[in-house]
Amino acid sequence: MCHTPSWHILTDDLPLGAPIHKYHLTGAKVGGFMAPNISGSNLGTIPNEEIIRVFTHDELIGGGQVVGPMEEVNHDSLRYLSHDDLDAIAQYLKSVKSISPPKATGANAGKGIYETQCAGCHAAGAGGAPRFGDASAWSPILKQGTDTIYDHAIHGFNGMPAKGACISCTDPEIKQAVDYILSAVAGKEASAGATPVSVKPLTLEDGKRIYTDNCSACHASGFNHAPIPGDTAAFSKAAEAGFLNTYLDVVTGRAGHPVRGACPTCSDAELKAAVKYMMQQSVPG
Repeated sequence: MCHTPSWHILTDDLPLGAPIHKYHLTGAKVGGFMAPNISGSNLGTIPNEEIIRVFTHDELIGGGQVVGPMEEVNHDSLRYLSHDDLDAIAQYLKSVKSISPPKATGANAGKGIYETQCAGCHAAGAGGAPRFGDASAWSPILKQGTDTIYDHAIHGFNGMPAKGACISCTDPEIKQAVDYILSAVAGKEASAGATPVSVKPLTLEDGKRIYTDNCSACHASGFNHAPIPGDTAAFSKAAEAGFLNTYLDVVTGRAGHPVRGACPTCSDAELKAAVKYMMQQSVPG
């Protein structure tokens, strides 16, 4: 269900929908994260042992670390299977022959590749990825030059896997996606870095204000099972997950949250402050 596109790709009115069987395991977006193509078209040439390390060591093929829902799958399930069973899974995945979803062409090619392969991280800034359209985040990257950015996107860099884990994507397709991403900040990077701005660190009082203005509509009343600050039992799952995972739930829209807490104008720092305030009220110690 995670790695197979559903009818949601046709309209946002279908938040899950039925899987499209002809595209079996060719990749999808789940909870703000990309579930990559794991059919034979993407994994056919990858050694089984490299696939197995995804399950046992959280190592993405091409570089980078597994994050999000797949990390939970590995830690709670797959890593406990025998090596023979994991090898059987790898062999099965490589045998799957499915039709790949149609790719955007022409002027929309870069946008289509971005939305299907890159948005899972760059739309929300997951894993430290510079967020789409954020000129201040992209400004130091742009200074490296387009050719360097192409090289990093194609071959992987730091936490980003090669080609964003789209092994079947061609180099020109990755460059088109990069061009589309950079077009969103073209002309903005100079003003973004021209005048350094002194940013005042946010406090728990700021977090309380941001919570009151943006989060309390659900959390103060427990609407739709939102945990109420101060309710230790209700916040037990958040306490177990830890601050970082709870913050990522808010940013990416996991675990029933609206994306970015339904506050598109809130900065990352403000969302962190609000989460810290709620957890400080609700998590002993």
